[in-house]
Amino acid sequence: MAKKIQKNFTKFIKLASAVKKIADKDSDVLDYIISNTPKKSGSNWNIIQRWTSVNLFPQFKDKPLSKLTAKNIENAINGGTNKAKDSCASVFKVVSGDIVLMEVWDIEQVVMAFEPNLKVQVKLNDFDTGVVKVKELGLGRGEFTTKIREHFDSSSALEGMVSGERMLVKGRVDNYSNCNYFIQFFFEDTQTPEEISRRVNKRVTLSEDENQSRLERKLLAESSRKRKAKKVDARLNIRKTKIPSKTVVDPSDDTIPTAETKTTTTPIAPTVDTDFKTERIKQFRGAVRELKELLKDGLITKKQFSKSFEKLNDNLEKGGVV
Repeated sequence: MAKKIQKNFTKFIKLASAVKKIADKDSDVLDYIISNTPKKSGSNWNIIQRWTSVNLFPQFKDKPLSKLTAKNIENAINGGTNKAKDSCASVFKVVSGDIVLMEVWDIEQVVMAFEPNLKVQVKLNDFDTGVVKVKELGLGRGEFTTKIREHFDSSSALEGMVSGERMLVKGRVDNYSNCNYFIQFFFEDTQTPEEISRRVNKRVTLSEDENQSRLERKLLAESSRKRKAKKVDARLNIRKTKIPSKTVVDPSDDTIPTAETKTTTTPIAPTVDTDFKTERIKQFRGAVRELKELLKDGLITKKQFSKSFEKLNDNLEKGGVV
């Protein structure tokens, strides 16, 4: 009896070790094992042992050790198919510039461009999808955007800018396994300290194209903020404008023109909207400051700085959006 127990123990350790070697080489297999193990706490080795005990050991228990080959074990994991491959997409393959800053109405289009198996969460105050795969959100034809709009009482609640961050799933091991991560979308500065502690952006090295996309989106967001501020100021000015009180005209007043009085009009010379020019110059200077900060922080190269500066300068001269 003791020999049989020892033999089964030896067989189990060999089987679990073989599974670990396969999982270490193929992250999709590891994701499949983690996502199909009820109790997910502990190290990957503990998770693999629990999964092997339930799913593989019964198949190999009565077979000789010679049958515990890597090929046989891999076929058993995949069930003769590639179902282990249908797990999660990597958040680290998402271009950083696509999730830095956006408006609420852009979320659906941005997320639709992701792989269907990528994990995401849209958390806008009390609107929360939870951590789900893109294919589970029901995107398309603006239905998801409509769902967000209908959730909030007023459109003013949706005027903030939205940020995206790569996050570690709560309770998961930080081991680069795809299913352990997701992208969270939220209003700026609304993440809790606990959520901030689970950010994983620091390990991502941005390419030149990603840095450029990030810069352009940041400048676009700043421009969008300023346009909204001007609209709000304009509405406030209209409300503050006083309607003149009704005046009584004295018929004996010779200064009041009558139907018989010939009036001459002097053409008014067109004036230059100095306020508009001043605002554009301010935008230009602010954008240049942003460029300098990104260059100083090492987020862009000198080549990118020169290219973006020339683009801003051309827009200023041509009258386009700074």
